[in-house]
Amino acid sequence: MRIVFMFIFSFLLMGLVSCNGTTVGNPVYSEGAVTIGSSSYSNSVPAANKVSSFAAVTDFKFCITKVSLKDDSGSEVNGGSLDLNLGLVDVSDSTAAKSWGEADIPVGYSLSEMNIEVHKDSELCGVDYSLRYNNVTIEADLEFKFKFDPAIVLSGGDQVLLNLSAVASAIERASVASALTDELIHSHLEGVEGEGSEED
Repeated sequence: MRIVFMFIFSFLLMGLVSCNGTTVGNPVYSEGAVTIGSSSYSNSVPAANKVSSFAAVTDFKFCITKVSLKDDSGSEVNGGSLDLNLGLVDVSDSTAAKSWGEADIPVGYSLSEMNIEVHKDSELCGVDYSLRYNNVTIEADLEFKFKFDPAIVLSGGDQVLLNLSAVASAIERASVASALTDELIHSHLEGVEGEGSEED
C-alpha cells in the first residue's frame, strides 16, 4: 500500500512540474527591471455625450499600490497582484510623458493587460486620498485597466507607456456629472480600458 501511495504521489508531482521547472497553470518567470509610465493624453469626450466643453486638467494625481498583469491567454501572471508600491503619481501635465518609476516584474511572456490598483495609502503616498482630479479628492479604491494589442513581450530594461486618455475622459465625465465621489466614481470607470504600448 505504501509503495502504491508513493507511486501515485510521484506521478502527480511529475504531472504538475514541467521539464523547465515551471508549474503548469502558474508559470514562474524571470524578473526584470521595467520602467512604467504614461504618454501625453487628452480628456476629451465624444460629442455624443452632448457636453460642449470640458475643463483643462489642473491636477491629476493617484496613489498606486499594486499592479496585476495578464498574458495573452488571459491568465494572471505570478498569481495576480504585484506589490510594486509605485506611490503617488502626478500626471497633471497632460501634454507630457511621465515616468511612474522602475519596478521588478515578471518578464518573458506576452503581456496583454496591465491593471493599476489605486488606493488611499497615506504612509506610502503622503496624501490622504486615492485620487485627486481638478481639486476634488476621493478615497475610493480604483482600478485602471490597460490593454496591449498586439501583446508585447517584455525584457529587462524595457519601458511601458500607458495612455490615460480613456481613464481621464471617464473621470472628466464623472466630474461634469457631479459624480466624482467615492460612491459614484466606479460607475463611470466600469468597462473603461486604456491602451498600453512598449516604448521604442
